[in-house]
This record gives sequence, C-alpha cells and structure tokens, in this order.
Amino acid sequence: MNKIAGHYGGKLRLRVSGFIVRDQKLLLLRHEGIGSTGELWLPPGGGAEYGQSLQENLSREIREETGLETRTGGLCYIHEHLALPLHAVELFFWSQYLGGEAIKGTDPEHAPDNQIIRELRWMSIEEIRVLEPAKKHAVLSKFESFEALLERQSFFNN
Repeated sequence: MNKIAGHYGGKLRLRVSGFIVRDQKLLLLRHEGIGSTGELWLPPGGGAEYGQSLQENLSREIREETGLETRTGGLCYIHEHLALPLHAVELFFWSQYLGGEAIKGTDPEHAPDNQIIRELRWMSIEEIRVLEPAKKHAVLSKFESFEALLERQSFFNN
C-alpha cells in the first residue's frame, strides 16, 4: 500500500474505468498493492489527463492495460473512494469492444519493474460474486445478476 499511497496519495484523483463485456463475461484486472488485502480486481481504467475528453482518456487507458480497441458508452456508476491519503472520484462507463486480443498490458505511471497489474481475466457474474468482497472493487458488489449489469448499458451515438 505504501507505493500506491506514495504515488497517488495526498491529492484528489479523477479516474475513468470501462465495463467491457464479451460472451457474458466482464473483463477485469487484478492489481497488486491496492486495498486491504494487497490485491484488487477491477475493470480496466486509470487517471484522466488534462486536455483529453473522458472518452479519449478511457480508450487510452484500456488500450494501455489490455491491448483492446474500444468505444466509450454511457456512464454507469460514479464512485467516490476516500481512504486517506487516497481520494478518487471514479467514473465507470460502458466500453464497446471494437477489436484486438486481450493481453495484460502495463501502467505507464509505473516503472517497468514496478508494475501493479498482475492478471487479466474475463469473468462471469458468478465468478465475480464469489470473489472475497475485500478483493473486488466496491462497484462490482452492486451486480446481483448479469441482467442487472446489462440494464445499465447504453452507448453514445458518436
């Protein structure tokens, strides 16, 4: 947690994340050094950069972390994480798969020998549901069924 707090702590961070669904499975990444257990499953995404739209930021983050090309859809959830020294406002969007093969990518905010992304996996709602609550992002606990997740699906017309 110290390297995460040292890197992201002491400031408000705006994050964008994308729900990518294929074959009734959601793409998740396992990060090391985050959360009370030292690992956390969450959708791909990251910090928004000044001068880029939220859609551009999310497409870039997904490409960096997974190798996939996507189109950003509608906003699904807003989540505030406040566990000082960490404070983030997270925007979760639908992301439509356009192409590419999912591979475990990198986070350019971290040195090559200090990466926190450890695993990439397509997971069913059942697999997500049985994950220990402390090991999955709080937003993932909101899904009672795959149908409930899909009810929030919408896409921009552009």
